[in-house]
Amino acid sequence: MLSQGRIAAQLQRAHHGDTSLLPAGRVLESMTVDAAAALGLADEVGSLAPGTRADVIAIDRRAAKLGPHLDAEQAVPRVVHYADGGDVSFVMADGAVRLRDGEVVAPEAPPIETVLDDAAAAAETALDRVDAADALAPHPDLWGAVRYGE
Repeated sequence: MLSQGRIAAQLQRAHHGDTSLLPAGRVLESMTVDAAAALGLADEVGSLAPGTRADVIAIDRRAAKLGPHLDAEQAVPRVVHYADGGDVSFVMADGAVRLRDGEVVAPEAPPIETVLDDAAAAAETALDRVDAADALAPHPDLWGAVRYGE
């Protein structure tokens, strides 16, 4: 979500030429509270409030791209504009810790290799179902030409 929020902000800036239309705080709100509302889940998720499911992430701000930490007011803009999934160090989903210090701690979680194998199998099944397996083949002019298509 972080990268998508950043892209949304950049597109608005480029299109309107105005950085104030979608400030970082609004982007963060769009990715949390507004997303939950759009899914009809505002009473369950999207905010930290009594009675809602505790879904929380923590960003490790020690990465060089997120510093320096001179002004606390810059924390949200730095996270929104520079952080990505690799900077997430802690995840709590539905009140249970799932990631701590960047390591999966959920005992029922399958190994990452299993997840990747399952994802590859699902992708192959989907491509076969729509008869699009050839979509993965590189275009014959992609490599070996100075410009694509020459």
